[in-house]
Amino acid sequence: MFKFKLALALGRTVAEIDQTMTSTELSYWMVFYALHPFGPERDNLHAAIIASTLANVNRGKNQPAFSAEDFMIKNQHEKRSAETKNVLAFFAAHAVKKDG
Repeated sequence: MFKFKLALALGRTVAEIDQTMTSTELSYWMVFYALHPFGPERDNLHAAIIASTLANVNRGKNQPAFSAEDFMIKNQHEKRSAETKNVLAFFAAHAVKKDG
């Protein structure tokens, strides 16, 4: 999947990358991406930061502050995972412990 992301960023095809890039260079690109992400995920974060800043400037006095996370575009898997974590946290917080 990373090769497709890199191809998009470089304006090349995956076949061109396969033909012209060594495995060492590809490994360096993967490390670079881990340190300095690029592409839609990073753009999503930038847009979310701007949106949360605007929302916070215009929110009501007693309204809690928004975070960038509130404005991130999430795919279905991420939404499902977040909902599952919330449900598990709810049950953990409300669980009744039985003694012995």
